[in-house]
Amino acid sequence: MAMELIETIGSVTDSQNVSVPQSQTRPADIVAIDDDPLTLRLLTAHLSNAGFSVRTAETGTAGLELIDDDTAVAVVDLKLPDLNGFQILHHLKKHHPAVHVIVLTGSGDISDAVEAMRAGAFQFVTKPFDPSEFLVYIDKAISSNQIVGENQELKQSFSQSVPVREIETEGDIHSRLMQQVDQIAGLDSTVFIGGETGTGKSTIARMIHQRSRRSTGPFVTVNCASLPRDLIQSELFGHTKGAFTGATADRKGHAEVADGGTLFLDEIGDLPIDLQPKLLTFLQDRTVRRLGASESSKVDVRLITATHHDLAELCRQGAFRQDLYFRLLVLKLELPGLRFRTGEFSNIAQNILKAICERQSIAAKTISDRALEILQQHSWPGNIRELENVLERAVAFAESDVIGPNQLLFSSVELDPRADRTAANVEAPAGYQLAGKTLEDIERDAIVATLEMLGGNKAKTARTLGISEKSIYNKMKRLNIQP
Repeated sequence: MAMELIETIGSVTDSQNVSVPQSQTRPADIVAIDDDPLTLRLLTAHLSNAGFSVRTAETGTAGLELIDDDTAVAVVDLKLPDLNGFQILHHLKKHHPAVHVIVLTGSGDISDAVEAMRAGAFQFVTKPFDPSEFLVYIDKAISSNQIVGENQELKQSFSQSVPVREIETEGDIHSRLMQQVDQIAGLDSTVFIGGETGTGKSTIARMIHQRSRRSTGPFVTVNCASLPRDLIQSELFGHTKGAFTGATADRKGHAEVADGGTLFLDEIGDLPIDLQPKLLTFLQDRTVRRLGASESSKVDVRLITATHHDLAELCRQGAFRQDLYFRLLVLKLELPGLRFRTGEFSNIAQNILKAICERQSIAAKTISDRALEILQQHSWPGNIRELENVLERAVAFAESDVIGPNQLLFSSVELDPRADRTAANVEAPAGYQLAGKTLEDIERDAIVATLEMLGGNKAKTARTLGISEKSIYNKMKRLNIQP
């Protein structure tokens, strides 16, 4: 094992063959905690080569001292000389809930994997690990708390985001979509929802459930991209006592829990191909067999699936089964990107702004004509979610009841390549400009402007920017911002 690690480190250092995840466009702070120096060298080599900032520790205590509100991901070994990985998981869940933990361990015991995931781990990886696959896990962990490359510490927390279901709009696209939802809700067939990230696929799925005859039954959501492949079968279909080490009792899977209601499988395009036949069997006869059981049981479940992937293309690539594809696409809804809803955009934006003001119990605000024009020119690669974040931030920086161009801060100056427009066609806001600024500059400017707006009140500044009060003091010290 030691020689294998040394050889792998050498190959990383001497070549540039490690692929960098495409969505990772800037450095992220990663803390690796492992009592094996060779593993730490290996992680540092791979992650640094991929453009990440990496800090390491050989004990749990030292590792926890390195983790702060700037840490994006923690890579943790389960067995350490002082603390075990589960103790670190519980500590981070309580004190640093935004930090995603990837457990990297030599233990292949499925009971450890189950316990780690239940304790809040984002991913469970066994040694030796595949470098390219590990980088994908890192990228997914970071991307899950970011929308189109947005600075994580400058957006509001997920729990404060405006639910799409609160946004009522008018327009041809919306009317046709709602008509389709009503028609589909009255049926009991399998539904597939396609569309880009942030278009509201999960909201439409819940809406179909709420308008169906199953509305009094459970609505169970499973994100196929977030479940480790070793646990997907157990999570979906359950297990019996003794089915594997650590299975101390019978446990229902999500399919059984959804009996009488709706099972929503989000990001179905990320379901591993070797597990797809099990889902196909479930679709064909609506029966589930728990892991370790000898008999199957019937369930009454409606299935709704969604993904931002092109499933037809995945079938052509051999990454998705064609027979499952046809089983899923019985009734299909395709949600359009925000950039295609030009006739409804003003109404959508105004209703999001209204919902933000009502939730924060502040006076109603409006959007100036010039600001609305700038918003309409943006390509919105993050769709509704991105618009929510831009308006939430604009409300925080607004000095009057009218949102103007100066309050609009976009996450990226780049346009979605699928949009039918060029960079030259988009006029940047008249106020704050992102182009040419470093992330540190943007962070400093945001903190300074918010402090000025709130009369130097650091506690209010922290809450407005969605970070802890301790973090605002740390950032002011690091960025040399005078109180």
